[in-house]
Amino acid sequence: MGQQAWMYLDLNDGKGWRPLNDRSRDVAALDSLSIQWGTDSGFEQPDPAVLSFRLYDAGGALAGKAALLAGAKVCVTISTDPMYFELRDDARAYRDMGDITLRDLHNQVHYAPPEHTTFTQFTIFNGIVTTGGTIKHRHGAWVIELSASGISILWKRLQSQGPTSSDKRLDGYHWTGTPSSRLAEMNRRAAAVGAPQAVADGLTFPPSLAPYSDDYPSQLDLLHRMFAYSGRAPLWFETYELTRTTLSYVMAGDPAERMLDTSMRLHVGSGDIEHEALPGDKVETGDPIEFTLPEPYTHVVVHGKGVSLDKDGGFEFTDTETAQGDRDLLPAGLDATQRSASVTTDAIVSPVGVSPYDPWQPSAAQRKQVAQLLLTIDTRIRPRSIVFDSRQLEPFTYPWLYRAQPAMMLAFVHTVADGLPDMDGRPAIEGAWSMIGGTLTYDWHNGDPRFRHEVTLWPHSHANAGSPTYADMAAVTAIYEQVPDYLTISDLQTINRIMED
Repeated sequence: MGQQAWMYLDLNDGKGWRPLNDRSRDVAALDSLSIQWGTDSGFEQPDPAVLSFRLYDAGGALAGKAALLAGAKVCVTISTDPMYFELRDDARAYRDMGDITLRDLHNQVHYAPPEHTTFTQFTIFNGIVTTGGTIKHRHGAWVIELSASGISILWKRLQSQGPTSSDKRLDGYHWTGTPSSRLAEMNRRAAAVGAPQAVADGLTFPPSLAPYSDDYPSQLDLLHRMFAYSGRAPLWFETYELTRTTLSYVMAGDPAERMLDTSMRLHVGSGDIEHEALPGDKVETGDPIEFTLPEPYTHVVVHGKGVSLDKDGGFEFTDTETAQGDRDLLPAGLDATQRSASVTTDAIVSPVGVSPYDPWQPSAAQRKQVAQLLLTIDTRIRPRSIVFDSRQLEPFTYPWLYRAQPAMMLAFVHTVADGLPDMDGRPAIEGAWSMIGGTLTYDWHNGDPRFRHEVTLWPHSHANAGSPTYADMAAVTAIYEQVPDYLTISDLQTINRIMED
């Protein structure tokens, strides 16, 4: 018996979370669900995830209560290793448990509700019922089909006038103030409606942000536009801890390191996040396997704001843009396509500002990083379809593959495309990827629970941080017979460092 999905429902009636996996109850979840989440491009902010699920309502306790279902909270989790205290009847002696195998303990476990201190699962979705569904009468009972959106949908619904200024030069404008004060105000408003907090630790605020006059964008748009200026391509996603959700970011434009552990196994990562490379023969890529040739980008255009003073001395804000190109890293023939990726920001990106609206302009290092990203996007082939299946890669071992949120970073070894070289002679599929979107489904197959995650991958450039020297190899404990067969001498030039135990 593999790991199962567990669903809980809170109707906001003061009774807390109701477990929906027990078929003996009047209301229970049926055996399948799906979650669509994320984006197809690292330059586009995704919408909140959407869960589709069905409830079995034996006595009609919920089927006629549309107003009660609207806004109900939904939490979906995956079971982890079962603990002895979670057995439904932990007073039984082993001899009384029949022929239950250890692999079947999942079916004997009674998990505590997700707000409980003994909660031992990990959350893959936390949201609210937001859209209308259908109610069907079948075999004397009711089947309710529903959709729920991630809790960050509340950030999209927060769409009203922002703070104003007493400065006469800003008459008629709202969402005035500094970037940090804008984020603080958005988090204050989010807290007031029970929406998650946006955590921007580690991000660099732009020097200034243009206010709005006639537009009233959602707070989710405001959040993305605040930091979209830099070329690091921050994307905001929900992350979960039990039933608590946080709006966190990933940097789709950041480079990744390639590392070896002391056993000479390949890892990829950025900052404090790293994962061991996945075995390509455990990943589904279709039959026959198809790879897509990327449609090349030659520029990233940052659509931002310019600022000036009008004839009466008031501030005037206009649309402007700044472009960052490939810095001659791409073949000359691609320049004819002139296809650009676009991002929108409220930052002042004009060459000259008017105090206190100081402008941002990309540094040489930032331009180089964007150029490396464009080169990577244009030269990295990718599978047309890629699926992680819990029967091949278990959630026990790879939990980051079965959440409706990004997984950074990923790499693959033992793939059929290892022998296809790119312009530099390296395998054209080699390198780091992020999982930035997908469809996560759960059902039962031949009596066993199954998760399948068809995902969208986004490539990351290789961090140019040098290669390890022979002296750095002193930490390696593996003997030659233990070195993975996918690692060659030439691969060492792509390794940034040796990891320490």
